[in-house]
Amino acid sequence: MRVNLRTLGSWNGVGEIHVESYPFILGRDSDTDCPLPLAFISRQHCQLLLRENRILIQDLESFNGTYLNGRRIVRPTPLNDGDEIRLGPLCLRVRMAIATPLGS
Repeated sequence: MRVNLRTLGSWNGVGEIHVESYPFILGRDSDTDCPLPLAFISRQHCQLLLRENRILIQDLESFNGTYLNGRRIVRPTPLNDGDEIRLGPLCLRVRMAIATPLGS
């Protein structure tokens, strides 16, 4: 299952994020799966997980927190198409892309 995260607004150094493998870590550190070069992002800010065919988002004890649809998350929380993730002032819109079998 793939997820695309699109920025709501213009952020230098942040484009569309394509998630195809899990766990997928977003953070400021260059060793994360998606480095976000922004001062308000923690080194390892949050991660996306795949569990029982559901995509979950989990905060990694970030300083500024991870918000889903305006609410701070404190445990792994399911993502849905159209959800809004906020990492400080950076907002990302979730677009789910379900893989289709070849030949369909």
